[in-house]
Amino acid sequence: MVSDKKAQLSKFLNNLMALFKILLCIFLAIIIFTWFISVSEMESYVPFYDSLNDFFTNISYIFYTPTKNDDESFNALMYMAIAIVFFLLIFETITDILSDILKMYEKNKEEALAEENDRINQQIQKKYKMHLKTSMRFVVMFKLNVVNPLHETQAFKDEKMEQALKLQAQKMCKEVFSMITMSVKCQIRSNPEMLTLLINDAESLNRILYFIQSVCQVEKYIKNGLGYYIAVTTYLATDSSESALMEAKKLIDMKANRKILCYQIVSECLNLVQENNFKAISNGEYTESEDTIYELVNKN
Repeated sequence: MVSDKKAQLSKFLNNLMALFKILLCIFLAIIIFTWFISVSEMESYVPFYDSLNDFFTNISYIFYTPTKNDDESFNALMYMAIAIVFFLLIFETITDILSDILKMYEKNKEEALAEENDRINQQIQKKYKMHLKTSMRFVVMFKLNVVNPLHETQAFKDEKMEQALKLQAQKMCKEVFSMITMSVKCQIRSNPEMLTLLINDAESLNRILYFIQSVCQVEKYIKNGLGYYIAVTTYLATDSSESALMEAKKLIDMKANRKILCYQIVSECLNLVQENNFKAISNGEYTESEDTIYELVNKN
């Protein structure tokens, strides 16, 4: 507040000096005009010339004392002109100083405002990160997709072979699901085709996703054509998970094989984890979703 008042005072004085300079310039122009009339001996053609000359002569006594040999009229104009130029130089100097002071106040004000904005932004970011850490919950929907290479290369259909491959795929899916449900600690909803995990924090999400990805990368599963669809969505701790489940189902239905699909907020939550294993890359925009869809890929 004190700086603002000083800045206002400096601005007022600066404007006042500018007004004085304008008045002095007008005054100087009148003096030069009067001097020109005197030199040209055109006094009779200019009304009020005698009044102007007497006026300047009387004022000039402030700056000098005439002698007997002085031409009072000429010297009055000369000394008045010199005095006005001198005052103009003084006012110009004062104006420059006041302008510098005003610029300094403005710069300090801008710096103070920028610091305040930075502080507010930091507080907002801090509160937002705390909100992500404490309020966000996660839905992980995990669906297996088995396409056996032998089945695709068969020239003719063999019902027995197809049945054997189907049983093998079911056994492999059951084995993978069982391994995950026994190893992770969270609320799990399961059916023969899909697992749905409800996770309470980003640290657990990071570990569980990494574990699921590691299981699906086992060589024997890859050789037997194991693929998967994974979707991750979020919901608030105070809300129901139903909307997040519906969003996850939409991402699953996109059938992005061996990809972990999510929205940006999931990436923001994972970035708060100290040893985050994933980074998000844009997977594009789709008519099925209003938001950009991201894919979580392993940093390693």
